[in-house]
Amino acid sequence: MDKKEFLKALDVALQPIDKNEREQTLAYYEEIINDRCDSGMSEEEAVYSLGSIEEITRPILEDAGIDTDSVESNYKMSIWDAIKTIFIGFCIVCLNIWAWALDITMWSSGILYILSGLFRMVSSKAMFAGLGLISWACALALCVPFVKLTKWSYARIKEYIFKLKAFFEGFGGNK
Repeated sequence: MDKKEFLKALDVALQPIDKNEREQTLAYYEEIINDRCDSGMSEEEAVYSLGSIEEITRPILEDAGIDTDSVESNYKMSIWDAIKTIFIGFCIVCLNIWAWALDITMWSSGILYILSGLFRMVSSKAMFAGLGLISWACALALCVPFVKLTKWSYARIKEYIFKLKAFFEGFGGNK
């Protein structure tokens, strides 16, 4: 987990406390991570060295007078949420595969149209070459949204992996 993910999870876990106190706590832990990164640790190592979110939030919530046993952890999921998360992640991956397959098909059909226009000995060379160029233009126009879709998907999948990791840590897995 990197610094951004850690601070987001910490913010979610500290929702029951006052906003100003939560922001101070987040700034404190961000400074600790930055100091450890400056001393040569990677972000992931610095975050790991702090301990789990639950270990950090329990004393903070208790100091604020909040019963930690009655507070439902916001970063934990039920089994149904884990199944939904896996399904949504799978759908996002399939959507990306479909989108890029469509784009590759457009590029390859453009190449084939142009080649068939070049190698045909009839008067329709220009038509086939034109269709190939149109196909290439469409493929190029689709590249930009597909790249944005891929970046968006990557961010969502990272978020889902973080949620699933927190879910499985609840079963006594790796901490």
